[in-house]
Amino acid sequence: MHLGPPDAPISASPSAPRVPERGPGWTGVDAADAVLGLALVAIDTARRAGSLPLVGAPLRAVAALPGTAARVARRQPWVDELLRRGDRERREALSRADALARRVAPGLVDSVMGFVDVNELVRKHVDLDALAAELDVDAVVARADLQRAIDRVDIDGIVAGVDLQRIIDRIDVDAVIARANIQAVIDRVDVDAVVAKADLMKAIDRVDIDEVVAGVDLERIIDRVDVDAVVARADFDKVIAKLDLIELAEFVVEGIDLPGIIRSSTGSMASEGLREVRRQGIGADERVSHVVDRLLRRQERAPGQPTPRGRDGTAAPAAPSGSDH
Repeated sequence: MHLGPPDAPISASPSAPRVPERGPGWTGVDAADAVLGLALVAIDTARRAGSLPLVGAPLRAVAALPGTAARVARRQPWVDELLRRGDRERREALSRADALARRVAPGLVDSVMGFVDVNELVRKHVDLDALAAELDVDAVVARADLQRAIDRVDIDGIVAGVDLQRIIDRIDVDAVIARANIQAVIDRVDVDAVVAKADLMKAIDRVDIDEVVAGVDLERIIDRVDVDAVVARADFDKVIAKLDLIELAEFVVEGIDLPGIIRSSTGSMASEGLREVRRQGIGADERVSHVVDRLLRRQERAPGQPTPRGRDGTAAPAAPSGSDH
């Protein structure tokens, strides 16, 4: 390639930069593209000639051109080719530099950060309180998908790594219950989702229930319970319907000595009846003896006094009364 005008006119592409008709219309970028294009032409020419020092001669010639000669050279058609080539090479150089920077920058930043105490820099130059004061915590919480976060948490793993007994020992359960709005907390929690994911049996096995109950003021809790309301809501018919009364009766019978009770009751009744029969027999005998004594004109006897008998075993005659004399 030569410095003079080409044999055929060069047709510029639609995207190629236009060469201004007048010198004052050129920008610094246009001038840089022209110099870069001329340098590339000179390098190509020097390579073909086998002498790289030839590069400096055209550049020095361009630099030495007076203002009028430079303006005349800018109107030449071959200058358009120099501008296009310089613009193309400049853009390619910028692209290569950008790619190189992207490859080198991460490693460079890592190397630099290795020499810098970032925490110390943040403590010295960042006002964390001011940043925290500008945060709208309510808005952040409102935008957070808490259920999705809970679904991603391994509750069993967390529970397994926590010393629940030690935590419970440090908690004043009575004070917590007295201050907590249990109903408000329950209303905000999806209990079914939490219970479905939790291994409750594993958690219960690790808790000392006796010690927990020993630290709870049950009397105070019972005083806060509306027993009448609880009883009013209970469905006793449903509870009774679920009881196996026959099995319950068999269990009660097995636990008591029913045959012994029956024998004891029967024996007592028979003994009482026998005593009553004997009393009635004695009374009848006394009434018969009284009638016989009156018929035989014997002396009246007190109840239960035996009838006087002779030596032969017969009843002795009654003593004569005073009216017989």
